[in-house]
Amino acid sequence: MSPPAPPALLLLPPPPADAGSRRVLIAARFAGPPPPALRVVRSGAGPALRTPQGALLRGPGPAALFLSPPALLGGSGPAPRALVRQWVSFAEREIAPAATIAAGGSAQARARAHQELLRALRALDSHLRDRTFLVGDGVTLADVTVTCALLGPCQRVLDAATVATVPSVSRWFKTCVRLPQFREVLGDVGLCGDEASAPQRECHGVGVGLGVNWAGDAT
Repeated sequence: MSPPAPPALLLLPPPPADAGSRRVLIAARFAGPPPPALRVVRSGAGPALRTPQGALLRGPGPAALFLSPPALLGGSGPAPRALVRQWVSFAEREIAPAATIAAGGSAQARARAHQELLRALRALDSHLRDRTFLVGDGVTLADVTVTCALLGPCQRVLDAATVATVPSVSRWFKTCVRLPQFREVLGDVGLCGDEASAPQRECHGVGVGLGVNWAGDAT
């Protein structure tokens, strides 16, 4: 018999975890066995994944897609799968850049980015008004990606009064972060002003949830 193929190897930058690393780690918790092996890399690169066949997938997007089971990608229908990709793109192109600038740009740039974040939140709130999750009846990679993109803004940029104007986003966010797959990576987190808001877990502990230990530095 042929020896079993090695598991996928997940390469992450050192802690603290960024939105991309969190997205990949949460997606891995929705995947079935075997879990990916885990290694910290100190090259300054973002998350990457080496498949069992040896292909290197660079960036959190391809890595999360590879690890996600079909249900997390929207199921078997082309329309739900396309909607999942649409929301992933929304998080990557509209939320994440604005969040980065709002947290550390010039005063003028921060003000502009803050308004962009508000527009994104209002669009989310309108979509979620009569929905539990972004696509379909269950959690998908869309929810994972958008939640991770909003963690930074909600904890460092937006105040409680602003979050109160998007109640559907608040409800959806709390639903997502209370799922066990999210909690194993993020710990107990909440929106601005929530008593549940607590420091997020650093990446040092997340390998335990995958059934693996840190493999040390990659060369």
